[in-house]
Amino acid sequence: ASAAALDLESWTRTLALNALLGLADTYNQHLPHNIQFLTRPDGRVMLLPWDMDHAFYFATNFSIYGGNAHRVKDLIADARVKRRIAGHILDFCNSSFSNTYLDSWADHYCELAGKPAYAANFKSWITARRASALSQMSADWPATAFAISTNGGANFSVSAPSTTLTGTGWVDVQNIRIAGATEPLVVTWLDGSTWEATVPLGAGANNVVLEGTNLQGAVVGTDSIVITNTGGIVPAEVGNIVISELMFHPADATTAELATLGVATIDADQFEFMELLNISASIVDLKDATFGSGITFTFPTSTLAPGARLILVRNANAFAARYPGVTVFGTYGGGLSNAGERILLLDRGGIPIVDFTYLGDATWPAETDGLGFSLTLKNPATAASSSGTNWRVSTALNGSPASNDALNPAAYATMLEYALAATPVATIESGFAAFKWKERIGADAATITQQISTDLATWNEGAAVVPLSNVVNNDGTRTVRARSATAAGTKEFFRLRVVVP
Repeated sequence: ASAAALDLESWTRTLALNALLGLADTYNQHLPHNIQFLTRPDGRVMLLPWDMDHAFYFATNFSIYGGNAHRVKDLIADARVKRRIAGHILDFCNSSFSNTYLDSWADHYCELAGKPAYAANFKSWITARRASALSQMSADWPATAFAISTNGGANFSVSAPSTTLTGTGWVDVQNIRIAGATEPLVVTWLDGSTWEATVPLGAGANNVVLEGTNLQGAVVGTDSIVITNTGGIVPAEVGNIVISELMFHPADATTAELATLGVATIDADQFEFMELLNISASIVDLKDATFGSGITFTFPTSTLAPGARLILVRNANAFAARYPGVTVFGTYGGGLSNAGERILLLDRGGIPIVDFTYLGDATWPAETDGLGFSLTLKNPATAASSSGTNWRVSTALNGSPASNDALNPAAYATMLEYALAATPVATIESGFAAFKWKERIGADAATITQQISTDLATWNEGAAVVPLSNVVNNDGTRTVRARSATAAGTKEFFRLRVVVP
């Protein structure tokens, strides 16, 4: 119950600081007054340091848990809370609460006060208090190795995409993470030394390496175990889930959409959506996958079949008005920046599944920025989402949520017809040879290269061709114009080289 009402991190750190400093004139230090709270936006209450002018007062062997004369003693009596306080005591003693750090401050302030001789008293108090605090902590919390204790620490098998591990750790272990993860695991401390955490499991054998870290993020313990997933469901991880479509800057609402919504106006950004695609041959478990940047959303218990897509939206009502009949999986918090931003999706172990920044450079399709087209990942099974060249505009205005708008080469008589919607046209513009052609936007399997030759034997590309314009049409095509880079009046030949694997 206390975890739901209190920001326990601020409470345990502030209580630890007050006790370590021998601060007499504050709550939990024998005096039932002088206390300052801050209520966070989520309703949890923080305990703030307050009225710090009566420090260095109590005897140096005073309890590191305070006077415990009031109701806060019930909170501290919980072994899980008490170990967190001890962890903060250890953190202070290993960082700022030491003679190495504080002696110069004692000299400085006593000199300013005109009492330089007093500095020795403060220094000796800090020495004795630090030694007593560490001694109390060691007595209360005997050294415990960081270890995985599930199945006696021996390897085992399960038929599930995740499993819960238990283990032990001393008070220096304040967070636990999978090696290589950017975020810690969600850990439940069952008592003062026993923890419990759920880890994702891929298909087959998983060498799970866990790291215990202190409050500074340093690794203070490591243990590993091999867990074999014998089931057919795997967790969401890099290589099986991609973000396949992103509508980050939608077009304005139409008159019909406004009428459906029953409003006179609506911010176009309310029509945002994001599509996720399972590119693997396995059923993927998305439970507890979460966005660490971009939007805010954590997946509940859910699975995604091979090749299946799901849609996350900013506003479910707005989305339904624009895309009637398309199923929405969930509504995310926040929104997608029109100027581009990082999108980070983490698995339940804190390891990135998807990590890219859209509009990060000039290679990203500019037409997706407010013209009504979505960002669509080309060849999602193999393309790296971090490169703008692997993304294109959607073939249709407003995108294609929950469906694939890529063209099927088998539906066309020839590969040229698949890639090109019209025969290239040659013209002369300001004395230069210029060329214009139409490409089919959804022909993701095709690579089109522009080439120039003066003798029909040697063909040049790249810098030999100067782009003139690239305009997306509203019919699933784009019109491209280019010219030769050589001097005006030169006799030249132009061709498009189309490659389809």
